[in-house]
Amino acid sequence: MFMVAEVRRPDSAATQRARRYLDRLDELLQKETYVAGRVVTLADLCVAATVALLEAARISVAGFRHVDAWATRLRLELPYYGECNAALTSLLSRGLVAQPGGGHPPRAV
Repeated sequence: MFMVAEVRRPDSAATQRARRYLDRLDELLQKETYVAGRVVTLADLCVAATVALLEAARISVAGFRHVDAWATRLRLELPYYGECNAALTSLLSRGLVAQPGGGHPPRAV
């Protein structure tokens, strides 16, 4: 079971915050292969989830060279990465998200 929350196009302030986050992550990944060093760790999985949500909100990592390369490595090295992101995309496309202004909390799926 996991929680599904609303994902919508962010406003300009949220987009700026996301880009600052991606800038910092890009700087980190310029020095390291993965978030916490030379091997994939739980930190990479946590950050990958955030990056996937940013991409779902149409904030591309394409302009962040090191983040883009890291995400590509994860897609190639983790056999379940594509499956998990396909599940997220499927949930979003079917509208299984909390409705804006509806006062509904995220729900378990």
